[in-house]
Amino acid sequence: MAAIVEDETERIFFLESDHLIGRSGLCSSTLSAPSVSAQHVSIRWTGQRWVMKDLGSRYGTFVQGQPLQPGVLVEISTGTRFIMGREKRAWTVLQDEPPEVMVVPADGGQALFVHDGLIAIPSAEQPLAVVFQGDDNRWYLDQTGQIEGVHERQPFTVAGTAWKLCNTSSPLYTSIPDEPPASMSLREARAHFEVSRNEEHVHLVIWWRDRSFDFGARAFHYVLLTLARLRQRDAGLPEASAGWVDQDELLRLLQFGPERLNLDIFRGRRQFGAVGFMPATGIVERRPTSRELRLGIADIRIDVV
Repeated sequence: MAAIVEDETERIFFLESDHLIGRSGLCSSTLSAPSVSAQHVSIRWTGQRWVMKDLGSRYGTFVQGQPLQPGVLVEISTGTRFIMGREKRAWTVLQDEPPEVMVVPADGGQALFVHDGLIAIPSAEQPLAVVFQGDDNRWYLDQTGQIEGVHERQPFTVAGTAWKLCNTSSPLYTSIPDEPPASMSLREARAHFEVSRNEEHVHLVIWWRDRSFDFGARAFHYVLLTLARLRQRDAGLPEASAGWVDQDELLRLLQFGPERLNLDIFRGRRQFGAVGFMPATGIVERRPTSRELRLGIADIRIDVV
């Protein structure tokens, strides 16, 4: 991930692929210093390197101690130091890797990155919402079951905070590594649950074609097991109708609250994303116009051990 840091304050900005810095609220990173112009400099990823350009600022930009002529591109890399305007505070390029897909607060703040195919907002410990890439390569927001499309730099709100999605158009971004392939679909998967008689341990193994993924025994597997039982119960129904349950009924069966449910679903999705299933959110499907959800795998085996 690419980033710059203000030397004195250690404030970090993670870079968008076309990153604008200045006093204007339209900038990717906003500074309040009066000698910084509304749109002072741009930092852009060319596909091979990062370059900086002064945008005709009133008080100029200095790179490695030398004035940067307006409109002239200069290459920057890890360790490059620059100053904007009459400020004495210098900035340093902290990392110069290619841009990564990220979600950042619209008014500035810590960036969130893709992990195991998901971006949890505001954190993996408190996933109030999840941003993910669908199998149609578009990006979506799942916020307690309400799924909507999200677009580059168009703000969306989670728990009263505005966020924006960045760098989805970066040519070097791929959401899933080359191995295993991004075409791994949950529709082709088979799930084998082994549950102890007291139901305190739920072991899960997933098969996809000739490959197997042993997820071991995890507490959050109990949510998946409960949804699997409901899907098995409806085995005689048409596939499109089988396994759906209202969230309130599921919470009654699980005997815990919605915060725990959201966290357990996120943990389940994350482990599927870690091995390459895409989209990992599909392990727990939600109907967008209701509060119903179900397990995203139809081929299920449950053994009591």
